[in-house]
Amino acid sequence: MTDVTKHSTELAKALDQTAIRATQLKPDEIINAFNKVQSAMLRKASSSAKLALETRRRVAEWKFRLLSERNVPFRTVSRLRTHLHALGYSNLEVEATMEIFFAQYCIRMSRFKKARTVTEELVAKLQRAMKSRNVPVYRHLNDDALRVLADIPA
Repeated sequence: MTDVTKHSTELAKALDQTAIRATQLKPDEIINAFNKVQSAMLRKASSSAKLALETRRRVAEWKFRLLSERNVPFRTVSRLRTHLHALGYSNLEVEATMEIFFAQYCIRMSRFKKARTVTEELVAKLQRAMKSRNVPVYRHLNDDALRVLADIPA
């Protein structure tokens, strides 16, 4: 059985180290570097499907964040986002954070309609969640999403 805490700590450290190096790498090198981290950590998590899924999610999130911040072509970032959606999110907080990243990226890329659609869907989801669970982080993320929405040119 894989020690979850040990694996999580090792994964976090490997992802942090890779993210630091990423500032010196080209986009395709970033993807390759994170793929290597994922492969190594998946070998260690082989006995746990849940741990393997969380490993894939964390790696996908890092790729998505770093490449969207670099303003790589829309097709690449959109494909990374689709992959994130396919993996699913461990919770609404992570999903909202990733969607806010994507909306901000869309604004920078002048994809205003897409930014508006993504943000409006996120706000609706957060507001539904706040009705059933009054979690402070949802209010904070909702406020962030509303600020992004206000920044989208008409």
